[in-house]
Amino acid sequence: MADDIEVVEEGGVKIARLKGDARLPVEEMLKKVGIPPAFADRSFENFTTNSKYPSLFQAKKTVQEYAMLYPAVEGGLLLMGPTGVGKTHLAVALCKELLKKGADCLFVDFRDSLKEYTSFPNQDRREDYLFYLAGVEVLIWDDFASRPVSEWEEDFVYRLIDRRYREGKATVLTTAHTEGSGTSLENIIGARLRSRLYEMCKEVQIEAPDYRSKVRRLSYRAGGKFEKERED
Repeated sequence: MADDIEVVEEGGVKIARLKGDARLPVEEMLKKVGIPPAFADRSFENFTTNSKYPSLFQAKKTVQEYAMLYPAVEGGLLLMGPTGVGKTHLAVALCKELLKKGADCLFVDFRDSLKEYTSFPNQDRREDYLFYLAGVEVLIWDDFASRPVSEWEEDFVYRLIDRRYREGKATVLTTAHTEGSGTSLENIIGARLRSRLYEMCKEVQIEAPDYRSKVRRLSYRAGGKFEKERED
């Protein structure tokens, strides 16, 4: 993908776009890097915060700053919090901003990546897939550790993370697992891999309720109470 992108300046702002005849509409470009159409509209501008839950504001600020400073950053990000608090929203917003800078990004769902890895008929093909994920400039791994992994899947995950760590590649992960719970991240992926993530990612903790389900319940009432609260 990187060979298809050119960085140009429009109105004093540098943006990235596909070269010449290969140029695609934004929606197709996002799909090409793995962002599902349902998430295509996610941005920092429409990520709302709530004064009752300051970690939402802090998470948005941290990820925005990462996007602004990139590539002058160290390591990646680990976005942690319950389901429905906006982790994927922030990851997609980050991906879109990095694409504007010409970064080679890939957005991958954790379950899908394991399914694809295990679907290959031989080890050579599996290794090719591992090296593909290891080589991309910015890997955004969504819903990380969303299911327990087998011993050989754990080996794949660890080698991928370790390779990116050793090569200084930026890795951004979202996960619903939090520390101090019965289903902590370490319980799912093991102590060795959890230790590596401590080294390579800045942790961003989000403590808030699942607003996606609340918004769905209020979607038939214009200006629902919860929606108004999130505008604070």
